[in-house]
Amino acid sequence: MTRLVIRPSRWGYLPLAAAALFMASVFVGYLFFWEHGPDESPDVVATTVFAALTLACAFLTVHWTRAFFVNPATLELDDQGFTYCPAGVSTGPIAWRDVTELRDITVTVGGSGYGPEPLPALAVVLRDPEAYRGRFPALLRPLLQAREGLSGTSLVIDVNHLGPRWAEVRAAMQAHIDRSRR
Repeated sequence: MTRLVIRPSRWGYLPLAAAALFMASVFVGYLFFWEHGPDESPDVVATTVFAALTLACAFLTVHWTRAFFVNPATLELDDQGFTYCPAGVSTGPIAWRDVTELRDITVTVGGSGYGPEPLPALAVVLRDPEAYRGRFPALLRPLLQAREGLSGTSLVIDVNHLGPRWAEVRAAMQAHIDRSRR
């Protein structure tokens, strides 16, 4: 089977990078050009907060500009396994022999002003989820354990990340899993 690679639209990164650059410039403007009275010293707390916000926005500007030019894959499938990398946090390679089941589930996401919205997703059930959970940053591991308690699996592939190729990806994944069981 050929390799299947799903990439997000690179054009979505440009508005994010522009907004982060704009916010960084606003914060820099406050830090360096805000007029303080001659008898006033700048507020240390406000200066620290705005400096931290400036650094965060500068980091996001660089991150999203890099993502625009590099356009990293969200999902890669091949004969050995797959790698899922939403928002830059990768599962690392997952072998097909380690996947026990694929399930169609519905997850609840933040949604718009009307409250949470249900969205279809693909739950990937692993033989040893703890081995794969250890690959994630330490701060994300409790979230993965909580998700496993809610959905029965620690790996959920969002339909929005796959776009119109959702059915093709699901069929290819199921075919690989069935082949690995033989």
